[in-house]
Formats: sequence, C-alpha cells, structure tokens
Amino acid sequence: MPEQAEQPNQAREELERIFPQWLVSAAENRDFSIGQAMKFSPKRWLFPDFSFTYDDQDFVMPLIVDFDSLINDLLANRPGAFHYPGATLSFPNEWEDLSRKQIQDCLWNALEGWFYYVAYYIGWAVDWRKYERGQVPGDLRIGCLFEVFSSSRPNLQFLSEPLP
Repeated sequence: MPEQAEQPNQAREELERIFPQWLVSAAENRDFSIGQAMKFSPKRWLFPDFSFTYDDQDFVMPLIVDFDSLINDLLANRPGAFHYPGATLSFPNEWEDLSRKQIQDCLWNALEGWFYYVAYYIGWAVDWRKYERGQVPGDLRIGCLFEVFSSSRPNLQFLSEPLP
C-alpha cells in the first residue's frame, strides 16, 4: 500500500522540500539554463542569468521565482491540473489522498508544462514589443516573474530605455 499523505500539510511540506531542486531539473530538461540563485527569502529567489534560445534568438533575463505563491497555486487546484497537453494523468481528487511520489509527480508536471510554454510566450511578447515600438533587439530588456501556474502566460516586465 503506498504511503499516503497523513494530513494536508504533508503535501505542502513535500512541495517546499523538492521545489528548488525540481525547478532546476525541469529547466534543464527543457534546455534552459537557470543559473545561480540569489535568495530574497527562503521562498522567493532571483535567477539573474536565466537563459535560453528560442527561434534563433538568445535570451538572458532575470527570473524571479516565488515558491510560496506557486505552492499555494498548486494546492488551490486539483492535483495534476497543470501539465502540458498530451500527458495522461490519473491522480486522486484531493491533495491529502496523494502519496509522496504522486505529490512529486504533480509538481514535475506543473513545472514541465510551464517550461514547455515559457520560451514561446517570452519570444512572442518580445517580438510583439519590438514590432509595436519599433525597437531593435539591443534596446529591449525583459524580466520574468514566475508566481502562478494558473495564468496562461508568465508575468513579463519590460524595460525599454536605451542601454548606455
């Protein structure tokens, strides 16, 4: 019989325990380089050198990850709710009914789904911003806040003043 979560807090504790290492692993699995973290707090980290290639463009930008907000978002939704299309998942309906392995699988699928789409969303947003403002590639700086899974797009912040 699989080890079941004895209380709702066990899901949170397990997500908090594995989140940092699984964020890095999920990023690497999708060919992102997350870089070194600067910790604002135990649950809010800055990755200043987050980088990837999309559509022959190299992106390097700061990524702020709010672990606490992401865990709250996961737990506020049904287990297995966030994953990229095509994955066939079967989880109990309540977090307290999941084993540790199932909790880990829910987190992995959510992170994989986010990294699956993030390059596309960022690339599209940058291209649109360039088109809309007539900017050249060196004039556009961007940052990304990763705080929820339930939003269809990452929270992107642009700074478009000319570089010195």
